[in-house]
Amino acid sequence: MSLYKDMRHHKAVFQADFAGIDKSIVWVESQLVKTLRFKPFKEIIIDKIGLVMFESVSNIIEHSITCMPKMNIYNKKINYIQSLRQQQRFSCFLEVGVEQVRIKILYPFNPHYKCHLREKNILGGRGEHIIKAMGAKVRRRVNYAKKAAMLTLYIPYV
Repeated sequence: MSLYKDMRHHKAVFQADFAGIDKSIVWVESQLVKTLRFKPFKEIIIDKIGLVMFESVSNIIEHSITCMPKMNIYNKKINYIQSLRQQQRFSCFLEVGVEQVRIKILYPFNPHYKCHLREKNILGGRGEHIIKAMGAKVRRRVNYAKKAAMLTLYIPYV
């Protein structure tokens, strides 16, 4: 109970397109600058959290919301169905505690079962390794009835 008592809570909603990645990172960093005013190594902490946020939010938008194959992520050609999917939103909850930062990302979950085996390992695939290398712990929850998923990131200060 004392852990929740000492935490500061912040919430924001972002558009689920590739510009929403930058906006969510800037929002988290601006909230942390206000909250961690007297914390030593503040710049290192904020950079680490920004890198973890970029990897997790970009993976959510690329694979869960827009369902784009890896070869089409960086193309400028976006068809009508993908532009409709990008009109969805995701919510970001930031909880700043004494020893760690907890970031919860709530997003619409649409399961898709297409597997492009030839494109699987050509690009990327290292996002989760980067998140773990930064010392973050990841927890995923999917609510199939509501078609929503939550990704929780636990990032320690040290």
